[in-house]
Amino acid sequence: YAAGTDWATDIAWRRAAGEPLSRRAEAVGYAEKRLIVAVEDKTWQRHLQDLAPQLVARINESVGDGAVEYIEFRVGRP
Repeated sequence: YAAGTDWATDIAWRRAAGEPLSRRAEAVGYAEKRLIVAVEDKTWQRHLQDLAPQLVARINESVGDGAVEYIEFRVGRP
């Protein structure tokens, strides 16, 4: 796992995003209830920002309520 990425949050991200999105976006960090996700390009960044509320809800269903309050999408692979 990437430095600072909690294994449970990483798994929850993959489940929430599903396989197609997980191939284009990877959880790379987690701190203070903020999940950092690396994305391929700005198009994916915008698309996933629109989906962020749904993704946060799915992650919190898996990990526990309030584990993630915000997802920050960064362009570039780690």
